Amino acid sequence: MRRGARLAVAVIAAGISVGPATAALGVPLAKPHVAVVRTASDAPKTLTGRITNAAWFQPDPLCSTPLGCGAIPLPALSPYPKGTFHIGTALGRQTARAYVGVSLSKREQAARGGTLSIPLDTDPADGSVAPATATINVCTVYQSPADVEGGFDGAPSPNCLPAARAKYVAKPAPHLVADLKPLGGKLAAVKAFALLPAQAKPTSAWQVVFRLPSANAPASARPRLTLLVGSQKQTQTSQVTHHHAAHRGTSAGANGPTGQLGDGAVPSVPPAVTSVEPPTPTPVIAPARRAGHWVTVGYQYPEVWLLPIVLVLLVPFTVRALTRDLTRPRPHVT
Repeated sequence: MRRGARLAVAVIAAGISVGPATAALGVPLAKPHVAVVRTASDAPKTLTGRITNAAWFQPDPLCSTPLGCGAIPLPALSPYPKGTFHIGTALGRQTARAYVGVSLSKREQAARGGTLSIPLDTDPADGSVAPATATINVCTVYQSPADVEGGFDGAPSPNCLPAARAKYVAKPAPHLVADLKPLGGKLAAVKAFALLPAQAKPTSAWQVVFRLPSANAPASARPRLTLLVGSQKQTQTSQVTHHHAAHRGTSAGANGPTGQLGDGAVPSVPPAVTSVEPPTPTPVIAPARRAGHWVTVGYQYPEVWLLPIVLVLLVPFTVRALTRDLTRPRPHVT
C-alpha cells in the first residue's frame, strides 16, 4: 500500500514539472483560431435609368415690379428654337434653369451612386454662350416637371441638400457630366433632376443648351443616366484546427425660391418618402488564409528553462516528505 502511494505521488510530481517544461522550452502547441471570410453576395451592377422628359424655366419679369412674382400668370415664352433647354446666368443672376424627368424602379431608387451625362448644343444661334465656364448644380426633385419651354412659373421645387456638381467636358463631344455619388441613398421617390446655376461671380455670364432627341437618335446625342446599385454581405466562419486534423469551413444650397426663380431662396424639404437602406462600401474579399497553423508558446525570459530542472530535482524530496510515516514509533517492551 505504501509503495503504491509513493508511485502515485511521483507521477503527479513529474506531471507538474513536465507541464511548465513543455511551455518553457517552446514545444509547439495546437491553438485554435477564428478566421473571417468576406463574400460579396450581391455584386455592384450598373443600371440605366429612364429619362422621360425635360423642361426649362426663366425668371418672372413681374418680380422686379411692384406687382410681385406671380401676380399675373404669364404664358411660357421661349426666344430660342423649339426643343432646346437652357441653364444660364448673366451678371451673376440666374436667367434659366432646366429639369430632366426620370422614372426609377425601386431598385434604382436605392442606388448609391451613378452618372448623369447630357450632350450639349454649342450653337450660338440656339442660345449657347461660353458653356465651358458653366458651374451647375444637380439637385433632386420630387415632382414630375411639366413639358414647358421657357415657363415663368410652376417650376418644381428642388432639394439641393446635398447637390451634385456637373462639369463641362469638351471631348469627344461637348457634354455635361455629373457624378451622383453625393445623392447616393437619397433617390427614393425622385421624379426629376434640376440643373441650376451654382453661385457665380457677379461678372459671370454663360448659357448651356441641350436637347432631348427621340429614341431613334444616336445614343451619343441623348442624355444618359446610369445608376450603381448593389450591396455587400459579410459572413463569418469559425475555423478550429488541431495538431492531428484540420476542419475548414467557409460560407460560402441653390439659387431659386419655391416655384419661382430668384436669388437667396432656400430649397424646399422633400416630402416623406420610403426609407432606403443606406449604401454600403465596395465589396472586399479578404485574402485566403490557411485553415490551421502551429503556434509556438513561450516565455519572455529565457532563464525560465531552469525551472523544470529544479522541479525534477525536488521530486525525490517531495515524494519522501509526502510518504513519510508520521506516527510515533512504539517503545520496545522487553
